[in-house]
Amino acid sequence: MAIQEDITDFFGLELPYAGNPLEVDVERLRALGRAVDNALNGLRELIDEKAGAQEVDGALDALQRAINDMGAARVQSVNGKAGVNITLARADLKLGPANGASTTSIAYDTSGRVSVVTEMLDAKQAVTVISYDSTGNVKTVVTTYDGRKRTETMTYNNGRLEGAAATEEAV
Repeated sequence: MAIQEDITDFFGLELPYAGNPLEVDVERLRALGRAVDNALNGLRELIDEKAGAQEVDGALDALQRAINDMGAARVQSVNGKAGVNITLARADLKLGPANGASTTSIAYDTSGRVSVVTEMLDAKQAVTVISYDSTGNVKTVVTTYDGRKRTETMTYNNGRLEGAAATEEAV
């Protein structure tokens, strides 16, 4: 799946995008927060050199509080975990752990293409089933892991991969 890009209008800062995996956008949000913090600090230093800095300092402090509160106020749930004090596990960042003990077995269809990948990840089984269209392109990739099922559906234009759409649900 291609990572979608979105940037701010004036400074070109990277923004999160609804179709991106959480692990990508978390890093983009962290970079955005740092850039905004640096810009506010630079503005504060510039204003401190000018008259009326106290009023602007108050406005900047209010803006900083609003930015700090924004994340907690906006996050309602992540992968079915509710509340503003969510602690993410590795499995919450993407379907399956990023590391840890694992074993993998691969099955092939009658055309010699990979059709099923079975993995043991942190003592839980993850099964990925790959289907193909009539021209041999990957059509869907369905992964079931730890009570969740993720389905990725590929789209093609003139035989070239154009995009993918993904859904995830509890099973």
